Amino acid sequence: MIMKPIQTIGVVGAGTMGSALAQKFAQSGFQVVLADREMKFVDKGLAGIRQTLQEGVERRIFSEEQTSEILARIRGVDQLSGLGNCQIVVEAIFENFEAKTELFKELSNIVSPDAILATNTSSFAVSELAEAVSRPERFIGLHYFYHAAKNRLVEIIPGARTSPETLRQCQVFAALTGKDPIVCKDRYGFAVNRFFVPWLNEAVRLLEEGVADTAAIDQVCMGAFKIGMGPFALMNATGVPIAYHSQKTLERFGDFYTVAGRLKEQALANQPWEIADSASVSESAEKTIRERMLGTVFLVCSQILEEGVCSAAELNRGARIGLRWRKGPVELMRAYGEAEVQRLVKQMADKYRLAVPGAVNADSWKLEWVELQKRGKIAVLRINRPEDMNALNETVMRQLSEKFEQAENDPEVESIIITGAGTPLSPGRTLNFLLITSAKTPWIKSQPSRNSGRRSISRSMPHPSR
Repeated sequence: MIMKPIQTIGVVGAGTMGSALAQKFAQSGFQVVLADREMKFVDKGLAGIRQTLQEGVERRIFSEEQTSEILARIRGVDQLSGLGNCQIVVEAIFENFEAKTELFKELSNIVSPDAILATNTSSFAVSELAEAVSRPERFIGLHYFYHAAKNRLVEIIPGARTSPETLRQCQVFAALTGKDPIVCKDRYGFAVNRFFVPWLNEAVRLLEEGVADTAAIDQVCMGAFKIGMGPFALMNATGVPIAYHSQKTLERFGDFYTVAGRLKEQALANQPWEIADSASVSESAEKTIRERMLGTVFLVCSQILEEGVCSAAELNRGARIGLRWRKGPVELMRAYGEAEVQRLVKQMADKYRLAVPGAVNADSWKLEWVELQKRGKIAVLRINRPEDMNALNETVMRQLSEKFEQAENDPEVESIIITGAGTPLSPGRTLNFLLITSAKTPWIKSQPSRNSGRRSISRSMPHPSR
């Protein structure tokens, strides 16, 4: 199937997420149609976009002229029929399965047969939602993270019947809109929420058990994970009901995933957590909090890796980019070491009567940062480390050398391209590394190195047509 280039993007739902997506897509140069069931909701969303952009002007991120151009690319409508000319429509309404399926049934009769329909669901199975559409091969999950205009992460979730062409087009679309994607298997919670939401839930359990108050739990977590906000502050920022509904969806995985009673109460009351300005915690309580919270992440991430939801590198990237953790869960496990991780996971598994996942070992924590893809007679080596601007280190260089040699020894390959995912290759030190001898043509444009007879490989970014 020939893919039409994406020029106009539809966003359904003008709330916090939908309006942020509309802003980001318009910032990236696309025409955007923002739809909601009443014009007052659309107007509110547009007002929020104006306010965010004005804050950007005050911080000298945007000029007044840029702001005007971005706003001119967004058109608000209160009828779904206004989305008929969109090449992709992203649903960003509230987390209600029936509401989403009804919406997609209607959209299937409005958009063109080759348009992509995408759900921003944070918890429902993409394949189940796809049953509501007439062309499931053109249906996919695009799970964005708060604040969607600023956060670079998107989880791409192909359903059981999503076509390879749709997946590929959405990967290109993510790059064109300034996002760093990770591809996930269609499992409830996908990758990031699968471990992050139980982490929030375990914090509430510690509160229920009287181990410490919200301020103390936040303080210990901020130290253990090197993060700027603890679990209770994070729930207050994004909304306690969101954490509750996300955890509720995960309950199908077993008793460990059962929603904590206090979380349910707080969500139904729609009240934020009370967090004191200062905290004190005993040494014993601090140890309990640290081990339980680390153990939760290590346990669930081991389940994710065992189930093959995504790769270790993508799982780590999800936390680094989406949650802004200084170290991702895989990096943390590597830092603590196999023996300590096994102890913490076993401690949690015993507490909640779970089997210890088979992926609790160093072999499962290998971070593969270089990908090799063949496109006819061309081999593409992609450095996929956008969380660190694709900067090279000894591990990346070793992987790059191994993949390069594999491509060079392939008799079908005539040219080799080296590129970077998401962001340009880090300048300076990175370019000094890229001196690799090959009889084959590296990249499309090679030039002699000043220091040797070898050929230097030019850096490149993915082009929309590739």
